[in-house]
Formats: sequence, structure tokens, C-alpha cells
Amino acid sequence: AAHELRTPISVIQSHCEYCLDELKLTDSVREEIEIIYKKTTYIGQLISQLLTISRTDKHSFKPQKEEVDLTLLIESVIEELQQKAAYKNISLLFEYIPQNESYIIQGDTMLLMRMIYNLIENAINYGINGGCVWVNLIKNQENTDIIIKDNGIGIEKEHLDKIWNRFYRVDKARSRSVGGTGLGLAITKHMIKALNGNIKVESELGVGSKFIIELPFNTEL
Repeated sequence: AAHELRTPISVIQSHCEYCLDELKLTDSVREEIEIIYKKTTYIGQLISQLLTISRTDKHSFKPQKEEVDLTLLIESVIEELQQKAAYKNISLLFEYIPQNESYIIQGDTMLLMRMIYNLIENAINYGINGGCVWVNLIKNQENTDIIIKDNGIGIEKEHLDKIWNRFYRVDKARSRSVGGTGLGLAITKHMIKALNGNIKVESELGVGSKFIIELPFNTEL
């Protein structure tokens, strides 16, 4: 069903893009078409997320095993999200310690990119205007840790063990305002599990959140 829905969604988006780019529209009509385009994009993202979950549930998803330079990958994700962060005047800061350390692991490039993108985008969405998002890489004896920290609104303790559940939203109204589906963290956890990694969260309401991804150097995928 999700595959069948992709085609009409794509058609609606392309027609919206044509109208917005090529036609002379009144401000009110342009606003209505932009709403249609935004909502259709949201539905498309939801379909894509549901397909990912379906594949992982059926164990039909097979990660690729390849060498991945985490420093280059994270820099690429941050560059892609710079404009989104700029809208909220949020600074994206990336550090890896020590600077001359190699952060190459065996993993799936697209999987790693998507889960890091999800977490940094979340930090921006729920960050405060003028705040910061810090991304750190730390290598220890067993793992490479990716730490994504923000000084945003934070999460209450009673919600921390539930945020990985599908469709769970700490604040439904707030999630809708940033385009949340309640699936992003569930998918992220699935991805990390597929890479034989682990993810933990620490958060305090009004102070911010910290997500810690632990990835083994080499793993049989």
C-alpha cells in the first residue's frame, strides 16, 4: 500500500512545484498551494518511514558493510542542516577528540547518515532560538561514540523510556508544529540495532538533551 501511495504523492508534489514556479498566483492562492505541498511532503516522509519500519520488522533489510569515515559523514550532514539551523539562529558545532585520531568504522553509509541526520534535525527542531547543537566523536577501547547534545527544551524523565516507541510524542501539539511523525526515534533505534550498536539518552526539562550512539569498530552485519 505504501508503494502504491508514492506515485500519487509524487504527482501532487510535482504539480504544486509547477504552479509555484511557473504560474502567476495571488498571494492567497500561493499560500494555499504551499500548504498542500508542505502537507504532501509530510505524508511522503511518513510513507518512507513506514516502509523502513516494515522492512526491519520483516528482517528483509540488509545493511551494507563498508568503510565509513565518520568525520566526513558528520560534516556532510551538518552542512546539509546549516540552513535549517540558521532559521532558528542555532549554532552547529562539531568536535572530535583527538583531532589526529582515525574515525573509520565498518558500517552502512546511508544508514549512518540517516540516523545522524535524524538526531541532529531533532536537536534543531526542539532547540531554543539562539541555542547550540554539539556533535562529538570519541573513540574508546570498544566503540566509537557519537554524542549529539543540545541546550533545548529537554524531555521529562517519565517520557525518556517511551520516546523510542512508534508514534509516541512527548507533546503532540509541539511535534505537529515541527512536522514530527513520532517515528523518527523509533527508526533511528532500528538502524543502530541493525549496525550492532546501542543508543542512550540523557535529558533534563528546560536544560537540554544528549543522545549517545555507541558503534563498534568492526561488526558482522
